This record gives sequence, structure tokens and C-alpha cells, in this order.
Amino acid sequence: MKYAEARPYADPEKAARRIMEIANGIEAVQGMVHIEKINYPMLFKDGATPAEYWAGLQHAIAKGGLKYHESGTFVTFTKKGLLKGDMANGSFPIRHSLFAIRPLQSIFRASSGSMIGMPWRIG
Repeated sequence: MKYAEARPYADPEKAARRIMEIANGIEAVQGMVHIEKINYPMLFKDGATPAEYWAGLQHAIAKGGLKYHESGTFVTFTKKGLLKGDMANGSFPIRHSLFAIRPLQSIFRASSGSMIGMPWRIG
């Protein structure tokens, strides 16, 4: 009799750890990581099922590592997720910072009122 192999992401903790690793490797845009940049590698490269992916994402949110936006289009790192990196042991380096965008905002406010050709003020 042949038994099926155990699924690598059947445990939500392992799936959540992998989701955090993927999200950490993606360059955040204004502090946000677009969800499709996480679910593609998880579902198609790593071979997780949609149920395993969703359970892992919900586990990462429940543990406080990620915050899922109500629109469902992106996630952001919480302070706990930024400080600890990994929910279990903090094993991977932190690349993202929610505060890295502040210097850029002050530069654009001090400029002529436009950012990349888009006017902020009219008149």
C-alpha cells in the first residue's frame, strides 16, 4: 500500500513562515506589499494549495506579523512583524521599514509641489 506524502504547508505555522519570507523578499511600495506578489510564488512555485495559503496568511495575521487590507489587494508589516521578522524565531533579516518613506515625503513637500510630474496644488 502506498501512502501519500505529507504536504509541506499543511501546518499553518510553516505556511505563515514561508509567507513572511516571501513578503520580506519583496520590495514594499509605500509600505505595502501587493498580495499577488505573495500568492504567486506560494501557490505556483512552492506548490501550496489555496487552502494552505489562506490558512498560512490568516495565521500570519493572527500572530500579528501582517495586516491584511480590507480591499484584499495588499498587506503591510506590523511593528511586531518588522521587529521580529519571523513569528517563531526571527531568522531572516528585516528589509522593510514603515518609516523609510518619511524622508521622501519631506523632500517632495519642500519642492515645487509636484511629485513625478503630478501637481499637488493647482493655482
